[in-house]
Amino acid sequence: MKLSNEWLLFVCILALFALVYTLTFPQHAVYGDENSYLMLGQDILEGKYHEGMGDRAPMLPLIISGFYAMGLDPFGVKFIVPLLIGALFLFSVFMLGKGLCKRPFIPLLVVLSFPFFWKWVPFVLVDVLLGVFASLSALYLYKGIKDDERYITYSMLFLALAMLTKVSAIVLVVAFIIYLFMTKRMSVLMHKPFIKGLIIILLIVVPAAVLTSMASGTTGFHTQFMSMDYFRVPYYYFLNFAMVPWSLLFLFGVYNILKDKSIENGHTFSLLVFLVGFAFFSMLLWKEMRFLLFVIPFFAITVERSLVSFKKVHAYAVLSVFFIAGIVLSMLLLSTVSYVSWGGDELTRDLISLQEGSTIAVDSIFLYNKALTERAIYIPANATPEWIRASGAEYLSLSLYGEIGRNPDMSYYKPKIGPIDASLIESGNPKMILSWWPGYKFSSPLYEWAESSLSVHRRIQWEGQDVFVIYEVI
Repeated sequence: MKLSNEWLLFVCILALFALVYTLTFPQHAVYGDENSYLMLGQDILEGKYHEGMGDRAPMLPLIISGFYAMGLDPFGVKFIVPLLIGALFLFSVFMLGKGLCKRPFIPLLVVLSFPFFWKWVPFVLVDVLLGVFASLSALYLYKGIKDDERYITYSMLFLALAMLTKVSAIVLVVAFIIYLFMTKRMSVLMHKPFIKGLIIILLIVVPAAVLTSMASGTTGFHTQFMSMDYFRVPYYYFLNFAMVPWSLLFLFGVYNILKDKSIENGHTFSLLVFLVGFAFFSMLLWKEMRFLLFVIPFFAITVERSLVSFKKVHAYAVLSVFFIAGIVLSMLLLSTVSYVSWGGDELTRDLISLQEGSTIAVDSIFLYNKALTERAIYIPANATPEWIRASGAEYLSLSLYGEIGRNPDMSYYKPKIGPIDASLIESGNPKMILSWWPGYKFSSPLYEWAESSLSVHRRIQWEGQDVFVIYEVI
């Protein structure tokens, strides 16, 4: 079958994405939440599950378990799964654009030059996968309203898969109902396609919730919205979107949509989904930019509304300038981004290579590996040289910089970098710290004891300075 020019161009864009992803893949970086999903993938193969539906819904772990079953190790999963999900995300954006706007390649180019997309797509996290199902669910709901109500059943199917990916996908239900109310189409909730779709949702989501609850002993919903004050992040946090080059065109797109005074079009629908998602996550105490990845396609559709109001030659010029600016900013962000636990996968490879059966005392995040995890002892906040000796560990692994996952009250870990207490720096990115203070010498009682009393097995360095050190405990 011969590819149309449209699909051929789309394939070229996918190839470009795969190339950039491969070249910029964050070598030696480990994000804490990735380990939870890698571990759950292993759980599924062993017929168990240690998280409730509200903590970690099972869709991503199911995908990971499939790749484990095909023989991939965590290092392979960490590379291939985000690559495939990222490609699916671009496909869903393309399909959404074809269904909701005039120029589907504009949303695609917006996403491809979106800094926060590139920051988070290389990690084994649920947010990009949620964007795939959210986009397809929205697409088929819109097609169901505009063209054929039978599409609504497909919308409900993808909504179920979105909820199976991350429970916060329930926010889509709010956006959909608001749109049905605005367009005076609430009657579709009583029609056969919707009823069939609702049954599909119940058949998918309810068994998943019951099985995960039975396996883990918890529903996980008590932590879903992170209501503890410890997680508090300012309500205006997501205004970081303003740094994205496309945000100016987004605002112009909003102006054009409001000026149209029409609610039964794809642009209004997209803007509504974006605003509902943005408002929902802004109300949560804990916020990360990755939470909004699933509404980026709807942001991109609104940008397209801005550009279609320009003359063709002006539209191409503006699109080119903003695309280049977005790519440049994305690559700058990737070069400076604080990848958590830099050196984590290199550390993991070294720890795996240690004498088989040996016990290792560790204080940092390493890439999940079942055999390694089973012989690791995590160093507590009050660790002392005496504790290390008494633990029975044959090896000691110390991180010389703070990272998420380390207890903030690590009494052995109180270094100062100039005026800054490094124990408060949660980036775990020595590139950031050491570029500020080149030649900085780390110091802490436990580290000084290890340096003076233990043999060094391996030093993992960045530009000649130690980041992780593995010692032999004699």
